[in-house]
Amino acid sequence: MATTQNIREIINTYIYPGPIRGEELPYEDGEPLESQWHLDAMHLLIRILRYYYRQGDVFVGGNMSVYFDPDQQKNKNFHSPYLFLVKGVSDLRPRTSWVVWEEGLLTPDVVIELTSPSTAKFDVTGKKEIYEQILETSEYVVYNPNTRQLRGWRLTGGQYCPITPNKKGWLWLNELELWLGLTDYTIIPNTPPLPMLWLFDKNGNLIPSPTEKEAQQAIIERLRAEDARQQAQEALQQAQQAEKEARQAKQKAEKEREARLVAEAEIVRLKALLEEKGRN
Repeated sequence: MATTQNIREIINTYIYPGPIRGEELPYEDGEPLESQWHLDAMHLLIRILRYYYRQGDVFVGGNMSVYFDPDQQKNKNFHSPYLFLVKGVSDLRPRTSWVVWEEGLLTPDVVIELTSPSTAKFDVTGKKEIYEQILETSEYVVYNPNTRQLRGWRLTGGQYCPITPNKKGWLWLNELELWLGLTDYTIIPNTPPLPMLWLFDKNGNLIPSPTEKEAQQAIIERLRAEDARQQAQEALQQAQQAEKEARQAKQKAEKEREARLVAEAEIVRLKALLEEKGRN
């Protein structure tokens, strides 16, 4: 069985030559994920965003430490957002942490926090100030699953201003050019759906995760196959109808030819009869 070290060596040697960035720093802030819902919600959003930006220079991380000061390791005052997105990243090698001074001073453009009773106050005070004043994150969102309150702020003139939700309670994120809102979703088959954070396009259409996209593609392929079969069936029926009509036309022509021959023979017979009568 492959060990973590084996996997790391394979990645370094064959996929992304060079060290995994942030490996020498602590990966997490020591705070466990609050619940299975937090874990599922984070992984779901990460899958959606990574699939959506699969052809772009965008890094999507989750529950990773973000370092913005070399002294952070000593002070242990780094933070691990539930989810963050950084645009303009040309090197998408694996990272265990996001180290700003190793990333061309790129900081998260969007941060989404899934708050809990133990973090609810700090998420909208101290942590919010870090993203606003130090990291200068363009958009910061906090969702409280207990109250189902979705709040967001946008950096304007160096200060965070609240993002006004629409009638559905969704937030428009300029950096993503997408809506962020809630929808019911079944994580585990045969279980009741749960309210989960999701992304929607400007028209309110759900942005699919890889699972939904594969399901959609399977449906599209099935419909295409059914359409092709239907077209083939119609073409066969048309060909059979044309063959039938051609056969009927041939039979009609044959009957007409036979009738003409009979008529011509009868004319010859009648002429001969008249000639015979005339001689007599």
